[in-house]
Amino acid sequence: MSIQLYTQYRRALKTAPFSADYAEYEWYRLPQRMHMSLMPYGTMLREFSAEIANEINALINYAHRLAAWEEVMRPLTDQRKLDVLVEFVSPIASLALGMPYSIRSRFLFAAVHLCHQVNQLQHGKRWVDKLPPDREFFSYLQSICVNTQVSYNFPTFR
Repeated sequence: MSIQLYTQYRRALKTAPFSADYAEYEWYRLPQRMHMSLMPYGTMLREFSAEIANEINALINYAHRLAAWEEVMRPLTDQRKLDVLVEFVSPIASLALGMPYSIRSRFLFAAVHLCHQVNQLQHGKRWVDKLPPDREFFSYLQSICVNTQVSYNFPTFR
């Protein structure tokens, strides 16, 4: 059963609608010549943007795979659907569901570290490094986000 279903999936993957655009790489513009003090910024920007693009593109691929599995599962009995869910779909879906948080975390990490580099250059010798170590980074960001008052006019649902 597994080989036959996987063969159907591979056929469905070729024909499943694919309407998403992949994230671009090297979408930024850095000057051809930069001062040596900007090299860490340029290197970080290149690495962080590639990591984020890879994560976004992986999420797009997982969504496409799930669409193909949906097509394969449509005519199956409930028991066979359950078998396919457990063996093939659940691992992909679990990864895909966690990726938005992972992408968000990478954006936050990149933004803070890139701003940190710019601040260091702008303030020169007066600069004081207050960025916590990476292992404490997200709890630090969480404390900033929790203590910041943001007001939205969302409707209340009861």
